[in-house]
Amino acid sequence: MIKYFWIALVLLCVLLFFFLVHEVQREEALAFDTYITELFSVGENTFSLTFFKSITYLGKSKFIGFGSILCVLYLWIMKKDYWNMAVFSIGIAEGDVLNGWIKNYVKRVRPEYQSI
Repeated sequence: MIKYFWIALVLLCVLLFFFLVHEVQREEALAFDTYITELFSVGENTFSLTFFKSITYLGKSKFIGFGSILCVLYLWIMKKDYWNMAVFSIGIAEGDVLNGWIKNYVKRVRPEYQSI
């Protein structure tokens, strides 16, 4: 029973993803985008701006690469878990490739920075 729940959840997420890709490609402002932009509009030199810039840094390739190396070293030296090392490394690499494909397919420009 739990197995079917996870399969249904994954299928629902895939359908939601394709729906969002379709909506983004229509090049109209999504209500969600407008809501989030208004909710998180921050002025310059505020704590919120510093916080969001820090969160953005967590998604950069250098940070992900460094964190991945640390995880692989931990699995190798401390756990001697070669199977999970391989699965983790392949997952990170596939995630990067998939991210590039999606960005090339959608080709959406980033929203401009707006301050209040």
